[in-house]
Amino acid sequence: MTQHSLQAYYNDPEVLRHYKDYGKLEAAEAVLLSRVKDELKDQPILDIGMGGGRTTPYLRQISNSYIGIDFSVGMIRSARQKFSDANLLVRDAKDLSIFHDGQFAAVFFLGAGLDDVSAKDRLRILKEIHRVLRSRGIFILAGHNLEAHDMRLCLENKLRLSGRPRILISDNLLRLRSYISHFGRKVLNIIHDKSYVIYMDYDECFADSPKPGMLLPTYYMRSDAQIKQLSENGFCQAEAIDENGKTVEKDRVTKGLFLHYIARK
Repeated sequence: MTQHSLQAYYNDPEVLRHYKDYGKLEAAEAVLLSRVKDELKDQPILDIGMGGGRTTPYLRQISNSYIGIDFSVGMIRSARQKFSDANLLVRDAKDLSIFHDGQFAAVFFLGAGLDDVSAKDRLRILKEIHRVLRSRGIFILAGHNLEAHDMRLCLENKLRLSGRPRILISDNLLRLRSYISHFGRKVLNIIHDKSYVIYMDYDECFADSPKPGMLLPTYYMRSDAQIKQLSENGFCQAEAIDENGKTVEKDRVTKGLFLHYIARK
């Protein structure tokens, strides 16, 4: 998916409506915020990929010095309707040049938005986050868990029935392409034992709308691989957190779809 098509996706009215109405913290997020809230009390924090403002009220409870950014104009517009007094900006995480070196005590990239970008852009974003963090600053990240992948999840995307031929054909072809992608790349990963896979995920945001869904290239990584990537980009003391907020010990497999990571600069 190109940057332009990704922008179009996250500015689509159906997607904006989905994220506008989604407002709770995940269990792992709540645990992580409880761990850092005292240290970050009224310290400058940056919330990347904030979407419709799901994390905004919780992070603002920790600090009045809060900035939220998203590359989607529609997402920021939606969030501003709910938090008119918050400092919310349209900004791409690949270019944080409006912020100076060491400006933030913490950077949050929740919602697994980092998994939507290319391998090159992923590293570029990590370098930018490292730059704007102060020494010993905290970075909290969410990502898709490769160990959670199960072909049965793909089979849950059953054929979609519709009286509109275009929807019937195009949407089900997308679902089929997603299944083939997951099956083929899973087999390749078993053969080559890679630490990450880019699957073509079928997105359900459009499931009840009169238009086809969307395929999103999505990174799935093992926890050890993500920790290694953080280390290679200047972060230390990185640890993986499972869906219940517990630390993922080395060699322990966890099947939750998402993992969270906490690290320091």
